[in-house]
Amino acid sequence: MEMVGTTAADYKWAVFHQPNVKFPQRAAQLLGFSSEQIEPGLLSNLVGNVYAGSSLLGLTATLDVAEPGDRILLVSYGSGAGSDAFDLLWGIALPSGAAKRRSPVIMWRGGRKLTTRCTRVIAGSCWWSNLGS
Repeated sequence: MEMVGTTAADYKWAVFHQPNVKFPQRAAQLLGFSSEQIEPGLLSNLVGNVYAGSSLLGLTATLDVAEPGDRILLVSYGSGAGSDAFDLLWGIALPSGAAKRRSPVIMWRGGRKLTTRCTRVIAGSCWWSNLGS
């Protein structure tokens, strides 16, 4: 979040790796997220530890309640393997033809130029990956 200049208040939802209920709740608390922001994707109390799939499973549940324009932080980590975080915008209309050609799109955020690429299209919405500035 520090790298992209965001805080918990910039996100509607957050989904963290969840080997149990306590870990994602603590991570959310340390980063300033409310329990309401993580509640839809917190599933380990229902399904147990699904290991590498836990954050993605939480994301699917969060997408069930997300609305167009909602910003979602997705974080996965575990077992000394490092971590990855994704800053997602859900349901934003694509620039004309971007889904077909999946070509880089230049965006500006906070005065910084970001090069992004549509890496996956689901139900007409694009998942953007940051390629750097």
